[in-house]
This record gives sequence, structure tokens and C-alpha cells, in this order.
Amino acid sequence: NLLSRWVREADDVPSKAFKGSGTPRDEELANLKRELARVKKERDFLRLDMNTPLAHCASFQECPQ
Repeated sequence: NLLSRWVREADDVPSKAFKGSGTPRDEELANLKRELARVKKERDFLRLDMNTPLAHCASFQECPQ
């Protein structure tokens, strides 16, 4: 049974159990992708709705009060 073998191997050498085969570069890429997704969410949240009057102003001074 495959599961039994995995358990046995994990018990034999716990430090090597399920270590994974990723490289530091893979980890960095995953971190960058997560950060990009977070930044995109922040950008989308902060982006003004183009249907509001303030969205068409080039600067705060030009906007009607």
C-alpha cells in the first residue's frame, strides 16, 4: 500500500519527510505571484469608478467642489 509506505518512510527519517522538490527560485516565484495578486486587489479597490464625476478630473483642483 502506497500510503503505508509513505507513513513508514516519514517515521524512518522525519527531517526528510515530505520535503518537496521545489527550488528557492520556485518559492520566490510563488511569493512574487502572491504579492502581485495582492497588489492588483489593492489597485482595483482603490481605483475610482469611471462613472463618478471625480474620476474624470485630471487633478483635485480641477474637480468641482
